[in-house]
Amino acid sequence: MELDLLPGTPISENAIAHLEGVSRTPVREAILRLAEEQLVEVVPQSGSYVGRIPVSALPEAMLSRRALEIMLVRTATSRATPQDWQLLDAHLALQADVASSEDVSRFHHLDDEFHELIGHIAGLPRVWEHVQEIKVQMDRFRRLTFAQAGRMGLVVREHSAIVEEIKAGNLNKAASEMATHLTGLRSYIAMGVAQNPQYFIIDIDPDNLPDSAA
Repeated sequence: MELDLLPGTPISENAIAHLEGVSRTPVREAILRLAEEQLVEVVPQSGSYVGRIPVSALPEAMLSRRALEIMLVRTATSRATPQDWQLLDAHLALQADVASSEDVSRFHHLDDEFHELIGHIAGLPRVWEHVQEIKVQMDRFRRLTFAQAGRMGLVVREHSAIVEEIKAGNLNKAASEMATHLTGLRSYIAMGVAQNPQYFIIDIDPDNLPDSAA
């Protein structure tokens, strides 16, 4: 999920079993479960590989996540206290520091923490847990985009715009800023696929994504 193993990397059941000190049976069962989540590809007569990212999964995940997080940020805006504002401001400052250091892995975690914080402020942490379930492939793609020049700085600015509207108590504008933020990733799909086609299952045209993801 964190792309420590890049899509397409061969997976050795024997090596994992040896590393974990178990038999091959639980390793094989784990691989099959990961295959159901499209995180592993099992190719008959060939082997198992770290799953490539299905391009078709990205627009649907973006659409679902956007709908849920617009609801979360509206609710958070109606409930946020000055103490919550301080937490959000402190988190933004940390994001800016990490973005300037170009620590992609740390920034990815902070990005998730920011959205999780909004879910907690909204009093709906289980909704955020559901968001995490539906955005697995989206997260893998996000890791590729964070390495692009200026991407992390842009995310910090978008997060800042969301926080300003939360602090202003403006539900509609907070929702609009969240929608803009979560839709922005769509513009990177065609570029990401063109730059690293080996990491993707190109099952739809990345230059002609469904309009519902716009």
